[in-house]
Amino acid sequence: MEPFDFWVWLGTVSDEQRDHLAAQESLEQRLRRRAEKRGLVDLYEGVTVESQATVDRDFEGSWFYRLR
Repeated sequence: MEPFDFWVWLGTVSDEQRDHLAAQESLEQRLRRRAEKRGLVDLYEGVTVESQATVDRDFEGSWFYRLR
């Protein structure tokens, strides 16, 4: 099986939690270090943080719609 690139999605309950987590400068660095420890750093694309509140409000509560 070929290696594939990947993106990390983190979910929170509220928009406030999402904004707080996304604003942490160390988040990207911590995830990159974890990928590096597992030999996956070349495949790691980045991170997205989303809240259930946003999905409920803007995407009819559907993560499928959010990810499209």
